[in-house]
Amino acid sequence: MNHTENYHLPRWDMADRIQMADFNSMTGAIEDALTGHDGRMDGQDAALAAQSARIDRLGNCQIYHGTYTGNSSASSKTLSFPHKPIFVMVLDNSAGFLLSVQGLDRARLSLGGTNYTTLCTWSGNSFSWDADVYKYFTESGRTYYVVAFLDAAE
Repeated sequence: MNHTENYHLPRWDMADRIQMADFNSMTGAIEDALTGHDGRMDGQDAALAAQSARIDRLGNCQIYHGTYTGNSSASSKTLSFPHKPIFVMVLDNSAGFLLSVQGLDRARLSLGGTNYTTLCTWSGNSFSWDADVYKYFTESGRTYYVVAFLDAAE
């Protein structure tokens, strides 16, 4: 009779006669190896749950993404979010972008490789910017892409 390499369990060939003592010894060895295994896994489950709860507490923001269609007649543009925004970025298909961080009264714009700033306002769950002069990110019919970090601690 042959045996397995790692646990020395019997491995019978067709010509081997299965003996009750060999079979009982094998099942006993398996039982001994498994005893306490479930308890060790329960401890791992508890540790994993504790780590998961810690991560939930550390997660203080949500990532938001969406689109809107421009309207050139607007003198300003307001975006509303499910939670208070702390960082907002607007992109267009021509590699232009607008970005600002909560607390700043200006947004940075990059249009055609030239950088500008425009006045912006943060109020509750919304972010607005002055689009009157150059129609920043409000061109009619054009799709704009929004990425924002939202305060999830609310």
